[in-house]
Amino acid sequence: MAKTTAAVILLLFFFLLYSDSVYAHRMIIETPETGVIRVFYDGEIPAVRAAVQIWDSEDNMVLEGPVDNKGQFTYDEKLNVHKVVALDDFGHREVLIIGEVKREINRFQGALTGVSILLMIALIFHRLNKKNSKKV
Repeated sequence: MAKTTAAVILLLFFFLLYSDSVYAHRMIIETPETGVIRVFYDGEIPAVRAAVQIWDSEDNMVLEGPVDNKGQFTYDEKLNVHKVVALDDFGHREVLIIGEVKREINRFQGALTGVSILLMIALIFHRLNKKNSKKV
């Protein structure tokens, strides 16, 4: 039993010590100028293994190809671009609809909201349990 506990503690310590090697990120599409699409991950890291698809307003794919080593994809400015889809080898898929404003929630705010909701649910159940125990 003591050996198992020591092994579990050692494994936990090992995983916590080397946790910085795991990095979760999202893929982002940006159009810095007409004719250029930029695909990158959090931290401004170019998504060099991404492929870009350009769709028109009738939902027809008009162009497809890989990004360069800077994460950029260039296309003819005369194309009717309505939607841009970026895919990579890691399962990321990001869609950008031209002219649509994306509102993103701050990660800290999202985490705080989630924790607050869980605490409210716990408080409700605690109060209900307290009321039921007084009735008995």
